[in-house]
Amino acid sequence: NLIPMIDISLYHKTSKDSFYTALGYSVLLAQTSLFQNRIMVIGKNPTWVSFDNNIGIVSIIDIFFNTIDTTVSIKSDITPAIHLIGQTLRGAGIKGHNVANIKFILFSEFTDTSYHDYTLYNLISDVMLNYTHSMPLFVFWNISNNQIPILPCNIDQHQVMLLSGTLSHLINTMSTSFASKDVSPYNTVKFILQHTDYDILEQYIDSIIY
Repeated sequence: NLIPMIDISLYHKTSKDSFYTALGYSVLLAQTSLFQNRIMVIGKNPTWVSFDNNIGIVSIIDIFFNTIDTTVSIKSDITPAIHLIGQTLRGAGIKGHNVANIKFILFSEFTDTSYHDYTLYNLISDVMLNYTHSMPLFVFWNISNNQIPILPCNIDQHQVMLLSGTLSHLINTMSTSFASKDVSPYNTVKFILQHTDYDILEQYIDSIIY
């Protein structure tokens, strides 16, 4: 169960390529989810973008921009969006392990440095506790080419994953990592580095150390 989320401030702050990559991935994920054809947009106010199965990508993009016309903002506020998620889960009667099996994929630059030691993930967790004691899995996907000044979570926090970049293979990495019972940023990186593609890097590091 996947629900993509787009930080609409990307439209102003980053390259249009990054924004449209986030939009394209969001449409793809929304079409393959059990919560089909729904994207959450985070701006001044959160809103759901919904579309039908029988329309093409051009029509989907038109619906997206028509829906977000009053939402576009230079700075987005995620707190109302998490309240909307909690209210939606409660209204749908989704509880316990069914909540934990939902994955929210947030596309953003994560340039807000106001959290300091109180991470974005901690903020999300605190808001979600108003509605459920189970935590969905959150994927924080930095879709821009910029370095994140402060990570949105700690490396050992659970039910959270960090991704960065625009390459399509990241979707496969994300999907494969979901099979793990212990998803955290550290375990995700550990899983990736266990692939044979990184054997040459391991050999190089071993040659330096030993």
